[in-house]
Amino acid sequence: MKSIEESILRLFLQQPDQPFSGESLAQSLGLSRTAIWNHIKSLRELGYQIEARPHVGYLLAETPDRFIADEIYARLKTEVIGQNVLSFEAVDSTNDVASSMAEEGSREGTLILAETQRKGRGRLGREWISPKQTGLWSSLILRPEVHPSKVASLTLMAALSMMKAIEKTTGLKAEIKWPNDLYLNGKKVCGILSEMRSEPDQIRYIILGLGVNINLEQDELPKEIEASATSLLIETGKYVSRMDLLCHYLEAFEVYYQNFPNDLGLLLEEVKKNCLTLGKQVSVVVGDQTVTGQAVELDETGALVLEKKDGTTEKIYSGDLSVCS
Repeated sequence: MKSIEESILRLFLQQPDQPFSGESLAQSLGLSRTAIWNHIKSLRELGYQIEARPHVGYLLAETPDRFIADEIYARLKTEVIGQNVLSFEAVDSTNDVASSMAEEGSREGTLILAETQRKGRGRLGREWISPKQTGLWSSLILRPEVHPSKVASLTLMAALSMMKAIEKTTGLKAEIKWPNDLYLNGKKVCGILSEMRSEPDQIRYIILGLGVNINLEQDELPKEIEASATSLLIETGKYVSRMDLLCHYLEAFEVYYQNFPNDLGLLLEEVKKNCLTLGKQVSVVVGDQTVTGQAVELDETGALVLEKKDGTTEKIYSGDLSVCS
């Protein structure tokens, strides 16, 4: 059910330069003018700058740089993805919160957001630095009715969706590094961590975690990654709307997900066109083994096909990949 705040924000956002009188808002929403004033007050307390112009009406002058569920609902053009949002000031990990909620039965498309993570993590247990209000630290709960063997491509689906969102929001063209990263100008800007709970032939749920460095300054990057990581702010030289990026990502993801896995071939062809890994000599750590070869193809599941020195090929479904210099 929509909240009154969401409905008011939706009206403001649909006509951003249009003032709304208290009377017109009251009529549109079936409330008294006093009730409208109270809801406007609540929005102001959340950080929305709403001007009250005498004899003209209310005008939304500025939105806060925060992930507020009602604003996401008002902006978002999806049917499932992101239609249930929980936004936190701080959590240990959005993936951990999402996993707990999935176990409790939270519906598909539920989105967990945090302004900062205390123990954010990437693949292989690596730490993911998540400074407050500088990035997108999020997790989606998915419940696809497909065989577990097909879910590896969901990570690539998220990467492709965020690639499109970055380009739509900033004009920058990111590249996909198999299996779970996005790079800009040779530096990492986004990491994806998918975690699955399943039976042998049935998925219970998938948690699709995603972290994007958006408005981090150069000196906010930890010393150990400052040479290999970047942010949208560093690359563009200006602050980027975190809300715009989030909504563009969720909308792009839903388009792909609605057709999953039927259009998987088309998705993978699009990934291949934007994958910096293909054609490169790479080294992949898989468990306690290291496999080296040329990345020549992605198969129908999204696995990476390596051609080794002896001419044989090997499919790699997951691993820690490095491009050989």
